Amino acid sequence: MKKKDVLMLLPYCIPWIFLTLYGDHTWGVAWQYGLVLAILAVGAGILKDSGRVLVLGNLLTLGVSLVMVRIFGFDELNHYFKPFTAYGWVAVLTAVSGIMQMLVWKKQRANDR
Repeated sequence: MKKKDVLMLLPYCIPWIFLTLYGDHTWGVAWQYGLVLAILAVGAGILKDSGRVLVLGNLLTLGVSLVMVRIFGFDELNHYFKPFTAYGWVAVLTAVSGIMQMLVWKKQRANDR
C-alpha cells in the first residue's frame, strides 16, 4: 500500500456512523445522517484511483463506530434505534454509505477516462 493510501485512510478513523447515532440520540435530530453520507460520498470522489482504500476505509469506520457504540453504552439503547439494534443500525448505515461511495467512485473514474 502506498504512503498516500495510508494517509487517505486517516479520515476513516473518525467514527462517522457513530457520530450520527450520537447526534440522533442526544439532540433528537436526524439531519446529520444525510450530512455524514454526503461527506463520505464527496470523499469517495477524491479517491479516484484507489478502490482498495474505499473498502478498507469503510471497514475501519465500521470497526471504530462499533467500538464507540460499546464504549458509550448505546447497546443498552436498542429500543431507541428500532427496528434495528444500535449495532445493526451502524451496519446498515455503513452499507448504505459504502454503496453511495462506490457509485460516486465509479462515476468519478468513468469521467476521468
